[in-house]
Amino acid sequence: MNEWMRGGTYTEEWKGINPAKMIAKWNGVGQTAKRAQMTIGQGLAELRLEWGGTSDGAGGSSSIAITMDRWETPEPRVERELLSHPSLISIVSSMVSTDTQLFDVLAIMRQCATQAQSSVSSQSSEKIFRDILEDYLAAQGLSSPPLTIYATTAFLRFYHLFANNQTHFQSSQFALRHTTSAPAYWSLNRADINVNRIYSPALFMSEVTDGGLWYLPLPGRLQYKLAAAVTAFSAVTPARSNFMIGWLKAAASEASAPRGNIDIQSSYVLDQWSTDVYPLAI
Repeated sequence: MNEWMRGGTYTEEWKGINPAKMIAKWNGVGQTAKRAQMTIGQGLAELRLEWGGTSDGAGGSSSIAITMDRWETPEPRVERELLSHPSLISIVSSMVSTDTQLFDVLAIMRQCATQAQSSVSSQSSEKIFRDILEDYLAAQGLSSPPLTIYATTAFLRFYHLFANNQTHFQSSQFALRHTTSAPAYWSLNRADINVNRIYSPALFMSEVTDGGLWYLPLPGRLQYKLAAAVTAFSAVTPARSNFMIGWLKAAASEASAPRGNIDIQSSYVLDQWSTDVYPLAI
């Protein structure tokens, strides 16, 4: 039987020069600790917490049980299909007026380039592609692409890359992984809420920095890193109707851990998500 199951105690002392953050820490955990004391004076904030806990054997605890938090950003590198590249999406968006037409043009490009990989030369397939594309745009009541799109943008270069089997590109897709180490008799966890839903960047940051939800909220360095990732991603990702840039929350995995604990691991992934497929977090 480990120390916590025997009713052991553990004491923490926090010191800092930011009283507001110390008050937030107090609001989050001060009322649940076995004993808590906070002092603020002369620009210095101090917080002393004493924890203790025993299981009552019936799914609860007779005093307090500690949960610990670990935050990680896995290596943000994935492969995506070349035809989903933001620069190509931006070019095609300038030629069409609806998302349906956007997807149709990309489908035409994919079909022609795929056929070119095994049947015809790249130059011959380009002419076939341009003829099919212009017929489609005319049928949609849209103008043919101006020569500048063919001659001075990456539009046809993307086509030739795909036709020559360079079908994917490396992309940085940021994610946040959170692990809570909780007693085995713990009940509802925040990881169980809003699964498979899209968080707006503001709601995401509000959740992961909430001192009332986490014993150790997201550190400031990771807050800065992930906020910058959203800004950079938004700057190169064309807006599309029925899509939202945000963080998709995945269902949590759980595993037994030392000291009678359960490791609860959940993740959030940054992307431009379809709101038809995923509802918004609430």
